[in-house]
Amino acid sequence: MAEPGWLVLAPDEEVLWTGGPRITPTISLALFSTLVLALLAWVGSGGDGRLLALVLLVGLPLSAWSVLRVVRIRYVVTDRACYRKSGVLSLRVRRVALRRIQDTSLRRGVTGSLFGYGTIRINVAGGWGIGFTSIDAPEAVLSLLRARLEDTAPLPGTLDQWVAIRDELRRLRTVVDRHEGGVFERQRPGD
Repeated sequence: MAEPGWLVLAPDEEVLWTGGPRITPTISLALFSTLVLALLAWVGSGGDGRLLALVLLVGLPLSAWSVLRVVRIRYVVTDRACYRKSGVLSLRVRRVALRRIQDTSLRRGVTGSLFGYGTIRINVAGGWGIGFTSIDAPEAVLSLLRARLEDTAPLPGTLDQWVAIRDELRRLRTVVDRHEGGVFERQRPGD
């Protein structure tokens, strides 16, 4: 998978998924709100076209701006981190390392359930997480992300160290089982 031009990755970091928010809900909301404002302005002015023109002159660029803000958002999942790029006049990239992720969740509204999109929330310990808002096929992205999280959750220490810990715990358990009710029983004050 090709690396987006705004993304700077480590030499051996691999892009697993890229995407962005679905634009349809934003366009629909922007056009609907502009038309409602225009209708209210026209009715409120008694059919005067000047107020309607003013509302459209302000409303259409605001609608276009809101759509442009969504179009400029991009999401990337690599084998090491999740990225969210946003910004129209400036660039903002938020990176969350996979090792810092504590929890992921999927949220779908009514329209998301009907039309196959949803939002993935990525939570991290002690800081801000990121969200992949209104993405298509969120279950597939969430599955990919959770599989990577399982792969990148290393146990501290070596196998030999864990075997030594296990053996020591077994030895302690044997000692406790032999002395149960004896030396290891806690004495109460006054006994």
